[in-house]
Amino acid sequence: MSKVKQYLLSNKNGMRVGISNLGAVITCISVADRNGSFSNVVLSYPDLDSYGNDKHYIGATLGRYANRIKNGLFSLYDQQIQVTVNESKGHHHLHGGFSGFSNKIWTTAAHSNQNIVLHYVSPSEEEGFPGELSVNISYTLKDDDTLWITYQATTNAATIVNLSNHSYFNLAARGTIDDHFLQIHAAQYTPTDDHFIPTGEIASVEGTLFDLRRTTLMKEVMKEMVTANYAFGPQRELRLMATVKEQTSGRQLEVCGTQPGMQVYFGNFLDDAFKPFQGICLEPQHYPDAPNHSAFPSTVLNPSELYEQQISYRFTNF
Repeated sequence: MSKVKQYLLSNKNGMRVGISNLGAVITCISVADRNGSFSNVVLSYPDLDSYGNDKHYIGATLGRYANRIKNGLFSLYDQQIQVTVNESKGHHHLHGGFSGFSNKIWTTAAHSNQNIVLHYVSPSEEEGFPGELSVNISYTLKDDDTLWITYQATTNAATIVNLSNHSYFNLAARGTIDDHFLQIHAAQYTPTDDHFIPTGEIASVEGTLFDLRRTTLMKEVMKEMVTANYAFGPQRELRLMATVKEQTSGRQLEVCGTQPGMQVYFGNFLDDAFKPFQGICLEPQHYPDAPNHSAFPSTVLNPSELYEQQISYRFTNF
């Protein structure tokens, strides 16, 4: 893939972030531990071309629709829309389909030492989605060791949009996430069926396995929990969603987002170049299957509107 490139962002502290124009993926995040030693704390492939055959969405930009749409079907202004069904279990739409945003070559619209803007135009009916969607993603590395991702999109016809990032974090930069500590700052979640499709309920985490409001050792929940979408509500302000700590390195990660939900996935099904539980995904996004549940915040984007969402990953030591 001769067009595939990697761009490096760096700040005054020596933190570095790798971004590829293939899939607008995050290829590395190198941050210091409490002793000042730098390591890559996200799962990565050893070469850029491997991202073209990736089935685990390593560091990927998810779109047009992150997460699942049941049977690939939804209604938009009384019109029934069928998008591709690329998930074998249950035949649902997942993360943009067979060739979602994570498989596209993005145009570099701007690039500096601490920022890059990538651009992609998704043609109407790509993977079955209506409307031509024009997308910009800005990655900005601040000097306080925070990586900001800003998503912006416009459309020429009514459509649905749900964009997020699918990096797998391992703050120890080795082994598994067994001994990481996790806190989710949400009191509600969306229960699902066996295919991880929401039932439509927005339920309290009280008394459930999904109650991670107190700091919890990951190995106590990750094998049984697998994945869950946490509900933060429809308000669009930036808010703290999750905190991750790793004792040996002293690294801490705070995940913030403007989206109404955050999907948590413990990497249970990683294989090939990776192993199960090698990294955790924390994906601010809209709720799975939202177009089929009127009680969920809407993912509809109209021609007169601007889709704009932000994610921030802030790294510190303790």
